[in-house]
Amino acid sequence: MIIAIAKESIATERKHLGNHPPFPQNFDDEPFCAQHGTCKKVWTDKWFFMVLRRIHHPTAPLPLSLLPDVLEEIDHRGMNPECKHSILTWLRQSCTQVQKEEDLIKETVTTVQNLFM
Repeated sequence: MIIAIAKESIATERKHLGNHPPFPQNFDDEPFCAQHGTCKKVWTDKWFFMVLRRIHHPTAPLPLSLLPDVLEEIDHRGMNPECKHSILTWLRQSCTQVQKEEDLIKETVTTVQNLFM
């Protein structure tokens, strides 16, 4: 039952994150770019056309904790490099969604281990 609940929670997190690209709320306040609208469009397009498939892959889903690394490797042509760097920094430091899957796994393992101690 514990593992089934964990799997369902992880699937929910993956669906939510996959369908709502992570983006810092204060992104428009960044001073180094005059074309934030274009940068956000490029980021969102790459997310839906390249990343989402990997998140929802049926046999080899992308671990959410690897999202910053995968996004860094993608060519976000048309996006200001400083904007990309800013979003990736935010993902690594402040976005709890990318770590949620790992947290649920660790929590489940701990719960199961405690049952047998």
